[in-house]
Amino acid sequence: MPFADLALARRIEGAWARSSVETAEAHEGRLPGVGVAIMPVAGGVAVFHGARSTLSQAQGLGLNGAVNDADLEQLEAFYQVRGVPAQVEVCTLADPSLWALLGKRGYRPSEPSHVLIRPIAAGEAWGQPPAPLEVETVGTDDATAFAETVLGAFFESPATPPDELRAAVLTTFAVSSATCWLARVAGAPAGGATAFVVEGVALFAGDGVLPAFRGRGIHDALLRARLARVASLGCDLAVTCTQPGSVSQRNAERVGFRVAYARLLFLRD
Repeated sequence: MPFADLALARRIEGAWARSSVETAEAHEGRLPGVGVAIMPVAGGVAVFHGARSTLSQAQGLGLNGAVNDADLEQLEAFYQVRGVPAQVEVCTLADPSLWALLGKRGYRPSEPSHVLIRPIAAGEAWGQPPAPLEVETVGTDDATAFAETVLGAFFESPATPPDELRAAVLTTFAVSSATCWLARVAGAPAGGATAFVVEGVALFAGDGVLPAFRGRGIHDALLRARLARVASLGCDLAVTCTQPGSVSQRNAERVGFRVAYARLLFLRD
């Protein structure tokens, strides 16, 4: 298991930032005029996905040196001119100057997450899901089924997912580094997930299982299927983010993931 030091955090957070940029660019390609914008700042990147998107945030700040007031003024102006609050996803290994400035400038912590990692070794066996469960990559022909499944896992009826989030999920099919996965039980969509591959790092995201199918090993099967695929692509490290102490974290740890560090999302109203 790699030591969770600054070098590892730079590699992982850099991969997350790259996938965010690629997703934003793909979103602009699908829906020209949404106003996507990207700006390097404080060693990281700020991304704006559109006026009503919940995905607009900055990440990777403070991992390559100290952060100053001018950096955050630039960040805040980037989001303010676009009419949305500044959001910063902060890695716990970031330079202490960033933490001090966030407090000084009125940011508040919003959402914690754990970053879990798993080294991938050649020749590992992942097994096959038991019938009638099937897990496979899907393309645009299954985009609607994929989106409905993933969003249904996070927005249980009668809640309705925002249109902007639905558009973001569909955009994933246009991201060159991404693959979308669908789990089916006896042919019925039961769960979905995504994998991004960035310079040997496999980022697992968007894992969701519909309420009616939980407790059947579907998340485990989605994890194992993606691990097998990214291993064949030459990745040496898999990464996922979960809520601390969640079922998702437990499932990831069961297939060998371990917590490397935490992240904390900061908001400035």
